[in-house]
Order: sequence, then C-alpha cells, then structure tokens
Amino acid sequence: MKRQLIRMYDYKRSENYDCDNCKHLACTEVRAALFHSQCNPAERSNMSRLRITGNSSSKARLEANEFCVKEKAIEFLSERQKCSEKADRYVNYVFEKCKTDTA
Repeated sequence: MKRQLIRMYDYKRSENYDCDNCKHLACTEVRAALFHSQCNPAERSNMSRLRITGNSSSKARLEANEFCVKEKAIEFLSERQKCSEKADRYVNYVFEKCKTDTA
C-alpha cells in the first residue's frame, strides 16, 4: 500500500514524471523501498533478516540499510519488463539523489 501511495504521489507532484522512463521509476522505487518493512529500521526490529546488532557501528547499520533499500528497489524495478535488464544500473544511478528525497 505504501509503495502505491508513493508512486501516485511522485506521479502527481512532478509535471515531467514519465511512467516509461526507467530512471524516474527507479527513483520512485528507491523512495518506496525506504519505507519497506525489511529496510525500515523502525519496522524491522522483530525481523531477523539483515538484523544488525546494537554493537555495530552506525556506519555498518547505514550500509546495511542502504544495501537493503537498493536490493528492494532493484527487485521492484525488475517487475517492469522494460527496465528489468538494467534495473541495478538505474537504481545505482539515481540512488544518492532519491534516497534523500523526502517530499
């Protein structure tokens, strides 16, 4: 549900959002992955996958979270046949800009 809301929001907020542009879609999927329960530290406290112990450095936790977000975004983008072959490239290209987009 969150993913769909983010997609709708991105589509409505931008005059030049192109649903056929894999970079635009990759940015939306990065933003959606940030809220995915497996990648959101607030929601994954009971999950064992990608669990980072309290003794780990904040850098290690950040890296694990970013890895999770990238993997989810690639997974989501791969659902689009047009973007699936190069999904990892599209996500890596937009990641730094889109991970900080909190609009």
